[in-house]
Amino acid sequence: MIAGGSLRNPAAMALMARMRVALEDRWRVKAACLRLLAGAPLSGAQRRLIGQCVDIYLPLNARDEQALAAEVARLPGAAKEVVMELITSWERKGRAEGLREGRAEGLREGRAEGLREGLREGQRLVVERMLTRRFGTLPPGMRARLARLTESELTALADALLDFTSLAEVEAWLATPPAEQA
Repeated sequence: MIAGGSLRNPAAMALMARMRVALEDRWRVKAACLRLLAGAPLSGAQRRLIGQCVDIYLPLNARDEQALAAEVARLPGAAKEVVMELITSWERKGRAEGLREGRAEGLREGRAEGLREGLREGQRLVVERMLTRRFGTLPPGMRARLARLTESELTALADALLDFTSLAEVEAWLATPPAEQA
């Protein structure tokens, strides 16, 4: 029935994609489904709905996508246009979903980075306040040097600060490479 192209039942077209299809045959089955969709008396919305089922149940790798594209290129004019419109709408939807996922991922990463940076900045402010309360006005450039310290360096400085008796000791600590401060 499929080979003769007389399959007209939209549900059967959608379910055809749900069959257990060997990986190497997926692009052929997808091409057959798309050919049937192109010739079926359906509205554009119905085609897109069934086409989405086909796309979900018959995902292709890059090589099989190329094989499918070559098969679509061989379709006659009207069928080719319908199939290309379906594929293009899937690509648009995929790009839109990808953009949404990318934005969400970027937002999560941005929040995490902002939190880390905020914690580091908070540590720096506490160390500056401790230094100012203990030793008075900080020398020029010390705030900039503190701003370049990492989170772990700020923690180490805060610990060491409890033992310092002068700003000279702070200056010496800041001049010492982090590996030698342990």
